[in-house]
Amino acid sequence: MEDTGRDSRELEDQVKQKQIGAVRIYDGALNDDFCNDLIEVFEGNSELHLELEDERLKCRQYGYSKNHADEEVHENLKEHIMTLYDHYLKDLNLPNMIAQKGLESLIIRKYEPDEEERSDPHIDVVNHDSAIRAVGFLFYLESNDSMTNFPRQGIGVKAIKGRVVVYPPTWEYPIIEKMPTEGVKYNLHTYIHYA
Repeated sequence: MEDTGRDSRELEDQVKQKQIGAVRIYDGALNDDFCNDLIEVFEGNSELHLELEDERLKCRQYGYSKNHADEEVHENLKEHIMTLYDHYLKDLNLPNMIAQKGLESLIIRKYEPDEEERSDPHIDVVNHDSAIRAVGFLFYLESNDSMTNFPRQGIGVKAIKGRVVVYPPTWEYPIIEKMPTEGVKYNLHTYIHYA
């Protein structure tokens, strides 16, 4: 896998952004080859997938951090995410005001095409255990017709390969996921944790 590390100047030059409330959308956050490599890692480890299904989602999940934490590319990816966080704060015109513990384990998910509409919103901080999540990062590893909707903010984010959505994972920012009707949806996600 290719090293994804970029310096902040390179980020500013290469990453196109959209600004809406505290949600930020950065195109080109991961390059196409690296997205392909992550999908290949996911598909090459099917015996380690976890099947998830409830009223709001049905997917297969792979613990990227759990299985690759000792690899240099994993550390470089974590550093890249923290650089994106610095960029995010700069865009919000805020200093870092939280005590950070680090990143939650990186997870890759695959969603199959689904014509069924899942209209129930969800949030990523729902209880004491998940309250450690301060900032969410959702990377799209493949382009398709799926969307990540933030209905309270009136934002619909189309799945575009290499794009990341950085957002508050709390009750003020509920999410509705629209599954792809064709092709598959691959995401990589993680959260910055409070210390």
